[in-house]
Amino acid sequence: MPEDLGIRRTDATRELLAAKSVADLVEWSGGLYNPPAKFRSW
Repeated sequence: MPEDLGIRRTDATRELLAAKSVADLVEWSGGLYNPPAKFRSW
């Protein structure tokens, strides 16, 4: 949910909510997401 990322629903856009990289997904999950090695390029 946008609120989980500190974004108000009225301000939520695809640009704000879309991850730009797999590293974003790892960061946003608080380290819970552990991507397969082929997706780790950071």
